[in-house]
Amino acid sequence: MIRPATATDAASVAPLMFQAMEEIVYKMIGKEHREEAIALLESLFGQENNQYSYQNAWVYEENSSVIGSLIAYDGKELDMLRMPVLLLIKEHYGIDITLEDETAAGELYIDTLSVREEAQGRGIGSALIEHLKGIATQPIGLLVDVHNPAAERLYTRLGFVYTHEQNLAGGVYKHLIFR
Repeated sequence: MIRPATATDAASVAPLMFQAMEEIVYKMIGKEHREEAIALLESLFGQENNQYSYQNAWVYEENSSVIGSLIAYDGKELDMLRMPVLLLIKEHYGIDITLEDETAAGELYIDTLSVREEAQGRGIGSALIEHLKGIATQPIGLLVDVHNPAAERLYTRLGFVYTHEQNLAGGVYKHLIFR
């Protein structure tokens, strides 16, 4: 079952988010510390009005357990949603990080999509994307790591097309869009 996320899903969703953006979170906190990175994501997910908030998320639940998540928001809101994240990072870690814009106005941006490892290959990621397609009122965009061809194949199979390469936090990604 797919449903809107709630703040109480934070402990289940944070490890999924980490799975989707491990290197970026490490850059945010300035160290490779898995538990601390997940704790940051859990804190952000449980709060309102930031790009990683439960307000922007849907979860795939099976047997009362969250096994997949998708976070998406209107690209025109990136700066507003990112500001609380950057402020928290500066306050807690003393890092004044600057990140490239990963999206822009005119698209509903999928920030993270992740499925628990033991549940992968069952169509859960596809179901979450299809759900988003059903409620989207604008094109859907996302970034996929250039070194993750399996994920790129999933997205192209679902109708996404390549638009350009995008740098983000020291990595190189392909920007894909579904119209």
